[in-house]
Amino acid sequence: MEPRELAAWAHATFGHGTLDLAESLVVFDDSYDTLDYLEQTREEVDAEVRAEARRILGPDRLP
Repeated sequence: MEPRELAAWAHATFGHGTLDLAESLVVFDDSYDTLDYLEQTREEVDAEVRAEARRILGPDRLP
């Protein structure tokens, strides 16, 4: 799953304010939607989503 897809899934599944563990991914989905107005690039947001996914899963659950 691509980072953008993961963020969009979290937003559609959990929305804002329903699951603390997913909240940062939900916010990243908003970031993708507003990239034209941010100083971040898509690649930077992708990297942050990947890092957050690793944090959520923990080091023992990733290859």
